[in-house]
This record gives sequence, structure tokens and C-alpha cells, in this order.
Amino acid sequence: MVGIIGTFVTGSTTSSGILFAKMQTEVAAQIGADAVHLVAANMAGGAIGKLISPQSIAVAIAAIGPSGADGKIMSQTVKYCILFGLIVCVLSYLSAVLI
Repeated sequence: MVGIIGTFVTGSTTSSGILFAKMQTEVAAQIGADAVHLVAANMAGGAIGKLISPQSIAVAIAAIGPSGADGKIMSQTVKYCILFGLIVCVLSYLSAVLI
């Protein structure tokens, strides 16, 4: 979820990863989890957050031209963002528990 929010705010999965990878590593050490799993989940969330990133939507609008359609695009992609985010959360949890 942190990756999704980070990419939404920054507009970049890379920037989100740079901002939050250290935090995810420290959290993993504190809770006794594998840091690779948390950082990977963060990056997967970042890719998902790109769906609803205002910067990405603005670029798409500029490329295809339907001026004023950004609200419509955002409302249609938010449901996919939530669905994919939940899937990554479940898979991340299962991989942490099973490994």
C-alpha cells in the first residue's frame, strides 16, 4: 500500500522505491520479516499506483487528446488499482508466511 501511495504522490515507481525502500527494510528487520519480500511488495505497489498517478493520467490525456477526461479515466482505473493492490497484499502475506 505504501508503494501505491508513493507512486500516486510522486508519479514515479522509481521515486517511490527510493523514498520507501529504506523504511521497508527497517520495518522488515524490526518485525523479523525478509526485507526482500517487503521491498518487492513496495515496488509492485508502485507499479500498481502508476494506474492512478495524476502525472500518468495527464500524459495519457495529452497523448490521446480527450481534454477533460482525466476524472473519467481516474474513476475507471481506481477499481483496478484497488483490486490489484489487494491481490499483491495477499500474495505478499502468503509469501512471507510460507517462506
